[in-house]
Amino acid sequence: MKPPIEEAVTEALSILMGSVNTENDSQFVSQETLAASASLSSLPDNVQALALVKSCINKELDMLVSSMQHRRNLAAPIHKIPVEVLVMILAHFTASSSLSDDRYLLELMTVNRLWYDAIVHSPQLCKVLESDLEPSFLVTQDTMKPPQKEAVAETLYILMGSVNKENDSQFVFQ
Repeated sequence: MKPPIEEAVTEALSILMGSVNTENDSQFVSQETLAASASLSSLPDNVQALALVKSCINKELDMLVSSMQHRRNLAAPIHKIPVEVLVMILAHFTASSSLSDDRYLLELMTVNRLWYDAIVHSPQLCKVLESDLEPSFLVTQDTMKPPQKEAVAETLYILMGSVNKENDSQFVFQ
């Protein structure tokens, strides 16, 4: 599959950085030619702005991919068994497991939405999760405001339109 054309990527980045600039009342740069002329003192803020844009677009793309995978996976045989049966299987596994650490339930929650919902909404499995498990990551609060959702959506539209044109296809992305 061919990637989007360079112009589409540049246009999408320009839209996202424009939104970050508007939200933060600033003038971060997004083009290599402008970045080369930016003052050294502004580079850390510019890098933070670009990282924020990258994070937002990755988050949006991850959610889109996840949604499409979920829809595709609904046809899998595992989705045909009742949730109650899955809970019984997982509860049996939990009770008979020789693992000393119950963190594996957290791993099982990442298999798919069905398993996540079964574990979280089952009183017998949820009690295992109520232990004092430390979070595996820390969420930090950025001081910089992210681009607006509309800018992210417009960016995805431009990039996927370019991918469709380059590949003579009609990928859906909304």
